[in-house]
Amino acid sequence: MIEPLIVAAFSFFNTIRVVSYVPQMVRIARDTNGATAVSFLTWTLWACANGSTAAYAGVIIGDRALCLVSSINTLCCAIVICQTIYKRHRWRAAQDGARSWQPMSSQLQAGTTGYARRLPYTGPPPG
Repeated sequence: MIEPLIVAAFSFFNTIRVVSYVPQMVRIARDTNGATAVSFLTWTLWACANGSTAAYAGVIIGDRALCLVSSINTLCCAIVICQTIYKRHRWRAAQDGARSWQPMSSQLQAGTTGYARRLPYTGPPPG
């Protein structure tokens, strides 16, 4: 009697969980500041947890439904991670490009050896 309720709850909440990734993906896609609010550590842990659950379900207990759901969750986490990497790379490239248009005198400083060197990046810290 309780098994159908557990299966229904599992199906319902995991369907909603997969759909809940979409707003995060949309926000990252629209972000213009390098997706700094996204935590790589958190999303990587979620991806690893979902991936290990998929492997456990598929190999150890032979539960195809759990394996499939966990694999989809792993894929969604991987998409968020890849989007974030892409956005941060583009944001940093844009920041470097904006700096390259400054006068050279503002980008260079004399080092102790007498040679000029480019100043280090002083923008916001990466997420």
